[in-house]
Amino acid sequence: RDNRKIFASLSYTLSKATNTTEPDGNGIAPNQGTIMRLGEEERGRSVVDQRHRAVLTLNYRLPYNFTAGSVAMFASSRPFNATTGVDSDGDGATNDRPVINGVVVPKSAFRGTSTSDVSVFVENKIKVGETRSIVLRLEGFNIFNHANMLGRGVTVRVQRPVPLHAA
Repeated sequence: RDNRKIFASLSYTLSKATNTTEPDGNGIAPNQGTIMRLGEEERGRSVVDQRHRAVLTLNYRLPYNFTAGSVAMFASSRPFNATTGVDSDGDGATNDRPVINGVVVPKSAFRGTSTSDVSVFVENKIKVGETRSIVLRLEGFNIFNHANMLGRGVTVRVQRPVPLHAA
Protein backbone atom coordinates (compact mmCIF):
# COMPACT_ATOMS: atom_id res chain seq x y z
CA ARG A 1 0.00 0.00 0.00
CA ASP A 2 2.54 2.54 -1.18
CA ASN A 3 0.09 4.51 -3.30
CA ARG A 4 -2.70 6.76 -2.00
CA LYS A 5 -4.99 5.89 -4.92
CA ILE A 6 -4.52 2.13 -5.22
CA PHE A 7 -5.10 -0.57 -2.62
CA ALA A 8 -4.50 -4.27 -3.33
CA SER A 9 -4.69 -7.25 -1.01
CA LEU A 10 -4.17 -10.96 -1.64
CA SER A 11 -4.86 -13.69 0.89
CA TYR A 12 -4.42 -17.44 0.53
CA THR A 13 -5.55 -20.23 2.82
CA LEU A 14 -4.35 -23.84 2.70
CA SER A 15 -6.34 -26.16 4.94
CA LYS A 16 -7.34 -29.77 5.55
CA ALA A 17 -10.38 -30.91 7.52
CA THR A 18 -11.16 -34.55 8.31
CA ASN A 19 -13.61 -36.22 10.66
CA THR A 20 -15.49 -39.47 11.22
CA THR A 21 -18.99 -37.96 11.02
CA GLU A 22 -20.47 -34.59 10.14
CA PRO A 23 -21.85 -33.03 13.34
CA ASP A 24 -24.35 -30.69 11.66
CA GLY A 25 -26.50 -33.43 10.12
CA ASN A 26 -25.83 -32.60 6.48
CA GLY A 27 -26.50 -36.09 5.18
CA ILE A 28 -22.99 -37.51 5.22
CA ALA A 29 -23.40 -40.29 7.69
CA PRO A 30 -20.90 -43.01 8.55
CA ASN A 31 -21.48 -46.58 7.45
CA GLN A 32 -21.32 -47.56 11.13
CA GLY A 33 -24.71 -46.73 12.68
CA THR A 34 -23.45 -46.39 16.27
CA ILE A 35 -21.42 -43.20 16.66
CA MET A 36 -19.68 -44.54 19.80
CA ARG A 37 -18.12 -47.31 17.66
CA LEU A 38 -16.71 -45.03 14.94
CA GLY A 39 -13.09 -45.80 14.34
CA GLU A 40 -10.39 -44.45 12.08
CA GLU A 41 -11.75 -46.54 9.20
CA GLU A 42 -14.60 -43.98 9.03
CA ARG A 43 -12.23 -40.98 8.93
CA GLY A 44 -12.53 -39.03 5.72
CA ARG A 45 -12.58 -35.54 4.33
CA SER A 46 -15.09 -33.23 5.95
CA VAL A 47 -17.77 -31.71 3.76
CA VAL A 48 -16.23 -28.31 4.57
CA ASP A 49 -12.73 -29.39 3.50
CA GLN A 50 -11.77 -26.76 0.95
CA ARG A 51 -8.02 -27.15 0.46
CA HIS A 52 -7.17 -23.95 -1.41
CA ARG A 53 -8.82 -20.54 -1.17
CA ALA A 54 -7.54 -17.21 -2.49
CA VAL A 55 -9.14 -13.77 -2.23
CA LEU A 56 -7.93 -10.75 -4.20
CA THR A 57 -9.16 -7.24 -3.41
CA LEU A 58 -8.36 -4.22 -5.57
CA ASN A 59 -9.57 -0.62 -5.02
CA TYR A 60 -8.79 2.51 -7.01
CA ARG A 61 -9.63 6.01 -5.79
CA LEU A 62 -11.03 8.24 -8.49
CA PRO A 63 -11.63 12.01 -8.44
CA TYR A 64 -14.65 13.47 -6.57
CA ASN A 65 -14.55 10.82 -3.79
CA PHE A 66 -15.40 7.92 -6.12
CA THR A 67 -13.82 4.51 -5.57
CA ALA A 68 -13.99 1.58 -8.00
CA GLY A 69 -12.82 -1.91 -7.26
CA SER A 70 -13.18 -5.65 -7.36
CA VAL A 71 -13.19 -8.57 -4.96
CA ALA A 72 -12.36 -11.96 -6.47
CA MET A 73 -12.53 -15.30 -4.64
CA PHE A 74 -11.23 -18.59 -6.05
CA ALA A 75 -11.44 -21.87 -4.14
CA SER A 76 -10.91 -25.55 -4.78
CA SER A 77 -13.77 -28.03 -4.79
CA ARG A 78 -15.38 -29.55 -1.72
CA PRO A 79 -15.78 -33.30 -1.19
CA PHE A 80 -19.06 -35.15 -1.40
CA ASN A 81 -20.27 -38.57 -0.37
CA ALA A 82 -21.67 -41.26 -2.67
CA THR A 83 -24.45 -43.50 -1.33
CA THR A 84 -26.25 -46.52 -2.76
CA GLY A 85 -29.78 -45.47 -1.79
CA VAL A 86 -30.47 -48.97 -0.44
CA ASP A 87 -29.91 -50.68 2.91
CA SER A 88 -26.86 -52.76 1.93
CA ASP A 89 -25.77 -53.73 5.44
CA GLY A 90 -29.17 -54.36 7.08
CA ASP A 91 -29.04 -51.52 9.63
CA GLY A 92 -32.24 -49.86 8.40
CA ALA A 93 -30.51 -46.83 6.81
CA THR A 94 -30.36 -46.22 3.06
CA ASN A 95 -27.27 -44.04 3.16
CA ASP A 96 -24.75 -46.88 2.76
CA ARG A 97 -21.73 -46.20 0.61
CA PRO A 98 -21.06 -48.39 -2.42
CA VAL A 99 -18.63 -51.31 -2.40
CA ILE A 100 -16.17 -51.30 -5.29
CA ASN A 101 -13.81 -54.26 -5.76
CA GLY A 102 -14.80 -55.59 -2.34
CA VAL A 103 -13.96 -52.36 -0.48
CA VAL A 104 -16.41 -49.80 0.93
CA VAL A 105 -15.81 -46.41 -0.71
CA PRO A 106 -14.33 -44.03 1.90
CA LYS A 107 -16.38 -41.17 3.39
CA SER A 108 -16.45 -38.10 1.13
CA ALA A 109 -14.22 -39.77 -1.44
CA PHE A 110 -15.36 -37.67 -4.39
CA ARG A 111 -14.74 -34.00 -5.22
CA GLY A 112 -17.15 -31.55 -6.77
CA THR A 113 -16.29 -28.48 -8.82
CA SER A 114 -14.30 -25.42 -7.82
CA THR A 115 -15.98 -22.23 -6.66
CA SER A 116 -15.26 -18.67 -7.72
CA ASP A 117 -16.84 -15.25 -7.53
CA VAL A 118 -15.65 -12.05 -9.16
CA SER A 119 -17.53 -8.97 -7.99
CA VAL A 120 -17.09 -5.29 -8.88
CA PHE A 121 -18.21 -2.10 -7.19
CA VAL A 122 -18.22 1.67 -7.48
CA GLU A 123 -18.94 3.92 -4.54
CA ASN A 124 -19.04 7.59 -3.65
CA LYS A 125 -18.60 9.20 -0.26
CA ILE A 126 -20.86 12.23 0.12
CA LYS A 127 -20.27 14.59 3.03
CA VAL A 128 -23.33 15.49 5.08
CA GLY A 129 -22.35 18.25 7.45
CA GLU A 130 -18.88 18.62 8.92
CA THR A 131 -18.51 15.28 10.72
CA ARG A 132 -20.85 12.93 8.85
CA SER A 133 -20.92 11.33 5.45
CA ILE A 134 -22.98 8.86 3.44
CA VAL A 135 -21.48 6.20 1.20
CA LEU A 136 -23.51 5.23 -1.88
CA ARG A 137 -22.36 1.92 -3.36
CA LEU A 138 -23.31 0.00 -6.50
CA GLU A 139 -22.20 -3.64 -6.61
CA GLY A 140 -22.26 -6.43 -9.17
CA PHE A 141 -21.87 -9.96 -7.79
CA ASN A 142 -20.59 -13.04 -9.66
CA ILE A 143 -20.19 -11.05 -12.87
CA PHE A 144 -18.96 -14.10 -14.82
CA ASN A 145 -22.01 -16.11 -13.68
CA HIS A 146 -19.96 -19.06 -12.43
CA ALA A 147 -22.17 -21.85 -11.06
CA ASN A 148 -21.02 -22.49 -7.49
CA MET A 149 -22.29 -25.92 -6.48
CA LEU A 150 -21.60 -26.48 -2.79
CA GLY A 151 -23.95 -29.28 -1.79
CA ARG A 152 -24.54 -32.49 -3.71
CA GLY A 153 -26.94 -35.32 -3.15
CA VAL A 154 -25.44 -38.31 -4.91
CA THR A 155 -26.90 -41.79 -5.09
CA VAL A 156 -24.75 -44.23 -7.02
CA ARG A 157 -26.20 -47.43 -8.38
CA VAL A 158 -23.56 -50.14 -8.66
CA GLN A 159 -24.97 -52.87 -10.85
CA ARG A 160 -23.60 -56.33 -11.39
CA PRO A 161 -22.97 -57.28 -15.01
CA VAL A 162 -25.72 -59.42 -16.49
CA PRO A 163 -24.50 -62.44 -18.50
CA LEU A 164 -25.44 -62.36 -22.18
CA HIS A 165 -26.29 -66.07 -22.32
CA ALA A 166 -28.27 -67.56 -19.48
CA ALA A 167 -27.59 -71.24 -18.76
